[in-house]
Amino acid sequence: MPLQTIGMLTPTADVSITPLGGTLQSYRGYLDSFSIDEVVELVPEDTFANEGSVKTTPGRDQLRVTASGVLKLGAAGAGPLIPFPQGALIAFLYATGCSISSNWNASRSGATRVVNANGRLSLDAVSQGTYVVLWDRGT
Repeated sequence: MPLQTIGMLTPTADVSITPLGGTLQSYRGYLDSFSIDEVVELVPEDTFANEGSVKTTPGRDQLRVTASGVLKLGAAGAGPLIPFPQGALIAFLYATGCSISSNWNASRSGATRVVNANGRLSLDAVSQGTYVVLWDRGT
């Protein structure tokens, strides 16, 4: 399989949010960007025995996401993500067969309105527990 770029020629991106005990809601028609970063806590192990050199070991591993989109009217998922359903299962679909999902807790949700511009919704969240990365490697 030849390498392909994930971009506008693979228009399958989606973000689906399933609140605990709730129903899956697609945000494909509202969000226009999302970015996921892996953050690994580095635990210092400095002692007098290794003074002068820094020694760390990997600790807690979490994903952090930032997502944003256009505020709209007239649908259940069109408005701001306030209050955000903590512990919600969110799946970020980059392209067919390429996704990252986990349960997330929001650290910030926002709704912005600026004169002569579209209203914006935004979200920052942190993964809770394990996460799943599925990626089509063409094999």
